[in-house]
Amino acid sequence: MVKLYSISSGIQKVLGFQAALKSTARFPNFRAMSSASTTHPDINRITSYCSDAMALNVASTAVAKGFDWNVTNLQQPIFYLPFLHDENLVSQVAAASLNDGLLSRCAPGSRDAEYAETSRASSGAMVTVFCDLEDSRLAMRCWEGNRRQKRSEYLKEHSSGF
Repeated sequence: MVKLYSISSGIQKVLGFQAALKSTARFPNFRAMSSASTTHPDINRITSYCSDAMALNVASTAVAKGFDWNVTNLQQPIFYLPFLHDENLVSQVAAASLNDGLLSRCAPGSRDAEYAETSRASSGAMVTVFCDLEDSRLAMRCWEGNRRQKRSEYLKEHSSGF
């Protein structure tokens, strides 16, 4: 069982990602990045996913430049989260592959390996869930009709097609 890490460990992960963010985007910090899409970043709002594309772009650039290798093994999975959160099978597979690579670089039985195994298992599970979805959408992202429906969803509710 992997223990929950301290707040300082979480802060270190964010700081590691911020270093890559500053190198790849014109935003001084996460607040500025989030504010680019909404003036009041709040996880409970419908707009909470607005900056996902931006995060994926930053993460893709950071990983391509090898910035994920410039931080500790415990910090690397934060670079891979935007791939995991993207509703695209290629991104899901990329997250799983990146986490597999991380696990292979960790010393067996170490705290890093335990954490990497948890990250790998999560990303592998997401690929499985994603492949099972009819319309390749994550259910947690559909917010009470505030998100545009896929054609098959619309036709289920409106059998006449109008």
